[in-house]
Amino acid sequence: MKIKLLNGMKDLLDNGMKIQAIHAWGWFVRMLGSYASRNRHLVNDMLKIPERTFTDLDPQVQIATQVPYESLFHLIHD
Repeated sequence: MKIKLLNGMKDLLDNGMKIQAIHAWGWFVRMLGSYASRNRHLVNDMLKIPERTFTDLDPQVQIATQVPYESLFHLIHD
């Protein structure tokens, strides 16, 4: 499941659907919940998605990335 979801999000990014990809990423983060904090290798794989969107020139993409990224940050540090 992890590989299929992450590859699907990467495909969305590759096809210019950045906002949709980051929304899907945020849903994935929320679905994982505390599981993410216990599985650092999964988090490392997941961070490849926002790495590509944080550096986007479109401020809407950057803002859309901030919210789910903060959710992941709070899951890991709580």
